[in-house]
Amino acid sequence: MLYVYAKNEERLDPCTGEDPETNRTGGIPMKAAAFKELVVSVRQAGRIRRGARKRSRRFTFRPADVKSVRLKLGKSQSEFALMIGVSAATLRNWCAYGPAAVR
Repeated sequence: MLYVYAKNEERLDPCTGEDPETNRTGGIPMKAAAFKELVVSVRQAGRIRRGARKRSRRFTFRPADVKSVRLKLGKSQSEFALMIGVSAATLRNWCAYGPAAVR
């Protein structure tokens, strides 16, 4: 579990009332610089999703590329579709016609 605090803010978990730094029961420690980079990235993704910012890159894959990646990972179409956030039907269409054909 990650805890983020403003400067000089009391560092007590609101649920337990304990200091999470001294009573850590789980979670993955993360370097402060990596966490800041992650926060910036998540905020940028939110702005892109809301249309307030344009994406900086766009990737286009040929149907053979999509299938090749799926096969290298050893995933079924439905498993791979779930991994990349599309429906299995969309993935099947990509394999038949290419990603540009499905909008």
